[in-house]
Amino acid sequence: MKHSYYSLPLRLGRVIKKKELARCSLEDSISDHIHLMITSHFNENKHDEKFGNSIWENEFGNISENHAIREEINRSVLRCINRYEPRLEQVRVNIRWLQEETGGGGIKQLSKRLDITITGTITVNRKPFSHEEQCYIAPLSYK
Repeated sequence: MKHSYYSLPLRLGRVIKKKELARCSLEDSISDHIHLMITSHFNENKHDEKFGNSIWENEFGNISENHAIREEINRSVLRCINRYEPRLEQVRVNIRWLQEETGGGGIKQLSKRLDITITGTITVNRKPFSHEEQCYIAPLSYK
């Protein structure tokens, strides 16, 4: 069966060369779209200022694990998926907030990592769907 969905990111240079764009499965297309939603902030899309989520409002803030912030991010991601991904239903979002030390060369960074799990049901075939994503926010550098 030939895949019906285009893979992201689109390689438009291939169109100019009159070549086929890469295609993917329904599940991969939904995952690509969710990744795009998670990595977009509000007002980034000039045609729809509501596309995106509130993760990036806290990107460089001096924030610690806060239940209220985590719940707001959870609601924001869920609203975005429910609004912009009609191929999924019964969507659930689970966010784990972790602190991780990264870096090298004598410079350490203390980063907040969000582990985001999205589950739901694909509307056309009733199959279960799951997508996992990690986002690093609020870097703090030190020696």
